[in-house]
Amino acid sequence: VIDELNGICESILPTWNPETEAWEEAITNDPAACFRSVLQGAGNKSGLDNSRIDLNSLQDWSEYCINQDFACNLVIERRDSVRKHLQDIGSTGRASVTNNDGKWGVVIDRPRTKIAQHVTPRNSWGYQGSKEFNEVPHAFKVRFTNEEKGYRQDTRIVYRDGYDYNNATQFEELQLTGITSPDLAWRHGRYHLAVALLRPETHSFKMDPEYLVANRGSLIKF
Repeated sequence: VIDELNGICESILPTWNPETEAWEEAITNDPAACFRSVLQGAGNKSGLDNSRIDLNSLQDWSEYCINQDFACNLVIERRDSVRKHLQDIGSTGRASVTNNDGKWGVVIDRPRTKIAQHVTPRNSWGYQGSKEFNEVPHAFKVRFTNEEKGYRQDTRIVYRDGYDYNNATQFEELQLTGITSPDLAWRHGRYHLAVALLRPETHSFKMDPEYLVANRGSLIKF
């Protein structure tokens, strides 16, 4: 019986290769590969068939993560729902879980140019809008597991524009899951600050079944 075991593990998973345009077994920390493994790997006793997974969205996400140098280094230590694990993995690659037409996939949080639908008073009703005026901190104390310090818990201060150690007085903690790089911790911290500052508004309206044209994450003109 081994009482204690210490090591650095790497995952060998089907990984999307943009050059060959195929899923190939490889040592990887690609978020898209980890996402697919949760749905189909040995850890899921009710693994899904390929027909239940939006592989196109995962392939697109994998290429996005490669371009952005995103990585998922997540250690799963407790039993939880499949969706919770998928959400944790998605957050490492700036994506959220979606299920369109019974297929699991992701929506990447990135700018879009193709407009899926126009919404006007002619095809919608019941519009409501709100804006939150939350007090955004001067900086986040980002907590993460630091690979450069023996995978120990560490904290990195991420400041808003216009603030530094001389004038920042309002701090909030931000816990990152699956992030082990100090550089990525800083980038994700800046992203969450930007979300808090630039997305205070919520808009809602009602439509007939034509709303099905636009999926979650689609760009619409309102």
